[in-house]
Amino acid sequence: MSISALSGESPSWRDHLSQPDHEVKVRIDVRVPMRDGVELSADVYLPSKEGKWPVILERTPYDNSRNFYVNRARYFARRGYAYVVQDCRGRNDSDGKWYAWSHEINDGRDSLDWCGTQSWSDGNVGMNGMSYMGLVQWMAAPTGSPYLKTIIPQMAPADFYLYGMNYTGGAFQLHINLPWAMGNSSRTRQPLSFYDWDELFRHVPILTADEEATGRAIDFYRDWVRHSSWDDFWKKIGNYGKFGRMDLPILQIAGWWDIHGVSLFANYEGIQAEGTERAKRLQKVLMGPWVHTEKPGQKTGIIDFGEDSVVDLYQLWLGWMDRWLKGIGNGIEGLPPLQLFIMGRNEWREADKWPLPETRWTPYYLHSEGRANTLFGDGVLDVRKPDGEQPADSYVYDPDDPVPLVTGIRDGSHPPADHRPIERRDDVLVYTSQPMEKELEVTGPVNARIYASSSALDTDWTVRLLDVFPDGRSVNLCEGILRARFRESFEKPVLMTPGTVYEFDVKMGVTGHAFLPGHAIRIQVSSSNFPRFDRNLNNGGAPGIDPEIVVATQRVYHDQRNPSHILLPVIPPENPE
Repeated sequence: MSISALSGESPSWRDHLSQPDHEVKVRIDVRVPMRDGVELSADVYLPSKEGKWPVILERTPYDNSRNFYVNRARYFARRGYAYVVQDCRGRNDSDGKWYAWSHEINDGRDSLDWCGTQSWSDGNVGMNGMSYMGLVQWMAAPTGSPYLKTIIPQMAPADFYLYGMNYTGGAFQLHINLPWAMGNSSRTRQPLSFYDWDELFRHVPILTADEEATGRAIDFYRDWVRHSSWDDFWKKIGNYGKFGRMDLPILQIAGWWDIHGVSLFANYEGIQAEGTERAKRLQKVLMGPWVHTEKPGQKTGIIDFGEDSVVDLYQLWLGWMDRWLKGIGNGIEGLPPLQLFIMGRNEWREADKWPLPETRWTPYYLHSEGRANTLFGDGVLDVRKPDGEQPADSYVYDPDDPVPLVTGIRDGSHPPADHRPIERRDDVLVYTSQPMEKELEVTGPVNARIYASSSALDTDWTVRLLDVFPDGRSVNLCEGILRARFRESFEKPVLMTPGTVYEFDVKMGVTGHAFLPGHAIRIQVSSSNFPRFDRNLNNGGAPGIDPEIVVATQRVYHDQRNPSHILLPVIPPENPE
């Protein structure tokens, strides 16, 4: 079903959207006082007619005068809203010292209260925005402002350590963290195009890569590197333990190919587990086949997902704000809790819960047969559990020659691409199923359990899920990594004993994908995905700080005692033959 047909309660919420009936006036550089005396700068866009209006607040570190903020503010002001675009502390026209997201909890609360008490405000405030403009919503939502009525966080994190903003599986997200820190290291955005990124990403240790590039230490970047485990530095800014204080309607939007796709579902499950009954009932999710963008197109990477994959997000935002800030009875709360685009089939699916209640958790086990067949690479994926002895697969992981990232852009998106080039490497193990005879839908979180050993005290394990097309293309769907020292806990790292077999549970993210007839399921197992993640130098020392490089011999086991497998969330067909 096309999302354009998902109208909730009849009549459609789209039939009741506020119309662009207003001229717009703007007040530039309005000073907004914070509790500690620092003043932040905001541009306020208002309908030219005098009156009190519902307010939408968007807080940004990226300069509130940029065209897309201005255009969005004017869009809503023309439709009867006051739209406030505010520079975050220490950025652009705002006073104070900039340190990424450290002040956003208190500054968010103070800004909400200011918006709710201005002469042009009717006291109903919502927040909107994606990425950093989404994370500031999550940080402000639990603070208890009586004026905040709803939030629309898009492509935003849940926890900065656990779910892919700064770390994933204990590995540092170098590909996004270093450029982002450098580009946002001072009051205004810094140019990045003239840097030799291949050289910078390879700088050892990563702790000092900032100074190598910019000539100065970036305080928040270095703190990210130094806090390599899940400690209080990360916990105080994450969402966990705070969902119960978010008693408001929440609309989340993300894409399967975005770095924050996992966070969307972590936030959804957090609200469902800890939230108020109202928040649980009025939480909605939209998940499309998109990268990190608020203007999705129908082609992502090398795949065209069709015209039904394109959504007018402005209309959706407006309908949501009309309902919760203006009280227009448009029925948008009747939308299903989750609207998920199922790739491969290229159709929207409605769901009431996540993971989907009908999910059949299906293990696909690694086997060693099939090595001589180039279609199967190193081995086979099969639902059969190993029933005897099978030789382990081994490779050498040299941190000085890591597996390169095939697809990725510095905002954290990893769109679909053909991964056959890296499958030729000796340090990438490949396991492939037989081609599908019938469509197989896999929608939900994907996890792997790998039994493995290393000659090193510490190393990384990477696992990627791919769809092998009939023409041979090996297209990525989701992927994960686990730093071995965090196999027991992200709070208390424990090094390995070289040569000992351990069980590693690798969280690989989420997907909504149908493997079509003639396609095959594939996984890649390795020890690096560079520079998406920093290289584990295998030395057992302080991650990101100890520069010694150690070459490691890795073994992956798949026998009766050590049944390595990937666990797929298989969705049974609605009308089985």
